[in-house]
Amino acid sequence: MFLYSDGLTDARNSRGESFGIQRALALFGEQINGRDKAGQPYKTFIDFVDPDAIHDDVSVMKIDCEALRP
Repeated sequence: MFLYSDGLTDARNSRGESFGIQRALALFGEQINGRDKAGQPYKTFIDFVDPDAIHDDVSVMKIDCEALRP
């Protein structure tokens, strides 16, 4: 399960494009399928956005529900 703030999807690049739900879902899918490397989701986000255009908090939390199963 992933929880995230709207700062993730609302962040924009230098062309004015928002990171958006589709890119966020792709990041989450990589996490679920184990195809991500340590720090890769953060790098993917940072490479996309214009750091001068971030005006909101960006928070993401992953909850491993597998660990909660009996």
